[in-house]
Amino acid sequence: MSSKFKAWVYIKNLFYNDRLVKKPSHWGEIGPLIEGEELLTKLLWESYVPGSNARESLIIAGAQALENRGFDVSEIEELLPDGLKFLEENDIGELISVTSKIFSLIPNLKKNKDHPYNSFIHPMNWREIEESFPKINVKSPLSLKEKIEGGIYGLISGGSFGTKIEGYPYWEIESTYKDFSFYLDNEVDTTNDDITYELNLLIEFLEKGRKITSEDIALGWVKRIPFGWSAELIALMNIKRGIMPPLSGQFSNPYNEWIGGAMRGNMPGLLSPGNPYKASWLSYMDGVVSHDKNGVYGEMFVAILTSLAFANDNIEKLIENSIEFIPERSELRNVLETTYETCKEKDDWKEVREWIYKRFERYNWVHLYPNIAIVLMGLMFGKGDFLNTVEIISRSGFDVDCNLGEALGILGVLDPESIPLKWKEALKDVINTYMRGRSQFKIGEIVNMVRKGADL
Repeated sequence: MSSKFKAWVYIKNLFYNDRLVKKPSHWGEIGPLIEGEELLTKLLWESYVPGSNARESLIIAGAQALENRGFDVSEIEELLPDGLKFLEENDIGELISVTSKIFSLIPNLKKNKDHPYNSFIHPMNWREIEESFPKINVKSPLSLKEKIEGGIYGLISGGSFGTKIEGYPYWEIESTYKDFSFYLDNEVDTTNDDITYELNLLIEFLEKGRKITSEDIALGWVKRIPFGWSAELIALMNIKRGIMPPLSGQFSNPYNEWIGGAMRGNMPGLLSPGNPYKASWLSYMDGVVSHDKNGVYGEMFVAILTSLAFANDNIEKLIENSIEFIPERSELRNVLETTYETCKEKDDWKEVREWIYKRFERYNWVHLYPNIAIVLMGLMFGKGDFLNTVEIISRSGFDVDCNLGEALGILGVLDPESIPLKWKEALKDVINTYMRGRSQFKIGEIVNMVRKGADL
C-alpha cells in the first residue's frame, strides 16, 4: 500500500516554490546548540547531583560499571587521564574527541573470563524468564484505594526526603545531620527523576493497557522527558536516533545495571495489586527501555515486592516470595539471597551496613547492588515502622532517594496508616515534575489514575 504523501514531491515543491529574499545570516542562532553540546560533555566528566550536590564523574563511573559487568576496560582507562587533563584545561574540542573515542570502544570490549560476573546466567527473553516464576496463589487485596494511596505517599515522601542527602557515605551524612528535622522544617520539593519516569509509564499504560510495548514507553520518554542521567541519558539518546528497546538499554550503555530500573519499580507494582505476574511483565517492559539483565531484574524485584505487599503483612515472607521471581542463577539473585541471609544473621543493622560497604566497595554509589541491599536491610530491621525505616536507610548513604522511595512505597502499601500525618501534609497534595507540558500533578489525581490502571 503506497502512501499518499511523497517525500520527493514535498521537497521538490519546497525547492521550486521558495523565494529568495535579502536577509541576514542565521548562523549566529546555532550558539545555544554549541553551548549545549559543550555543557553536556563537561557534565559527563564532572557533575553535581541537583538535590544534594554530591560529586560524580559519569564517564569514569561508566568504566567502573563495565568492569563490574565482567569487561576488560583497560583501553578505556588509558584514555581517562587525558580526558581529566582536557577538562582541567577547558580544551573542549579535545574533551569531546576523547569522550567519543571512549564510547566507540564500548561495543567491542572483551570479556574478562576470570571475572565472577561471567559465571552467572542472565536470561532476557521474556518467555524464558516467565517460565521460571514460582506458582503462588495470592488472596485478593482489601482496602485497595487506601493501599494505593499509601504507596504513592510513601514513594513520594522517600524520594523528596532522600534527594537532599543522596550520593554520600553514611559517615558524612551522620556528621552533617544529627537529626533530619530539616525535611519538615523547610518547604518540601517533590521534583525527582524517579517519579517522572513512573508517571510516564502510568500515562502510557492507561492509554495502551495490556497491549503496551516497550517501544510505546520509550516514545513516551522522548515525548515527555527532556533530559535523563546515566542509563536513562544514554537510552534517551539512543531512542532519538531510532534505536528502540531492548537495544536502547543495551547499546553503548555502561550504566544499564545501575539503580534506574529499580527506582521505577513501585509503579508497576502499584498497577498490579496482588498480581506479581502482571507486575513482573509490566516492569520488564519498562525496564528494557534503559537497562539490561540485572538492571531489569532489579525493577522486577521492586515491582513484585510492591505488588505482593497488597496481600501480605509479613515482611520477611514478602521478601522471600519476591526473591523467588528473580532468575535463579543471576548475579542479582545471589546478591538478594546473601543480603537477606546476612540480615537474618546479624542483630544490629549497622553490622549489615558495614558488610554492604565492604561487599560492594568496587561499585558506584548509583549501582543497583549496594542500594537494593540497603532497601532489604531497611525493610527487615525497620520491621514495618515508617520512621525506623527512614532512619536506617537515610543513615546508610548511597542513592538515598531511590532507596527510601522504594522502601517507603512498599511500606505505604503494607500499612497506609504507618505514614505520619505530618509527612503527608508536608507534600501539600502536589507532585512536581520536569515533564514537557505538565510540571505538576495532584497526588489524589495520581491515586485515581493508578486505581484505573489496576483494573486493566
